[in-house]
Amino acid sequence: MCKPIINIEDDSFQAILNCAVRYSLGRQTYMPDLVVQYIKPLIPYLDNRTLYVFKRDVEEAIADDHTGDPEIDKPTWVDFLDHINSELSKR
Repeated sequence: MCKPIINIEDDSFQAILNCAVRYSLGRQTYMPDLVVQYIKPLIPYLDNRTLYVFKRDVEEAIADDHTGDPEIDKPTWVDFLDHINSELSKR
């Protein structure tokens, strides 16, 4: 049996990443760090639409104080947002 191949440029895959971020925002578990650490290396390969959705969702969560634990989760999201903004500024 062949292993499935994941195409990170596929719209559906990128939509699933958006779902993972949205699910993780506000959680006080291991999930925010897991999701962010999975996505950060992919950021240079994701399309602008996906990055702008990440950016909007994270900025709204920060503004609404909906990032989870302020000492643990919020720094994770701020760092993620910095990576997104850095990539967008290169494009």
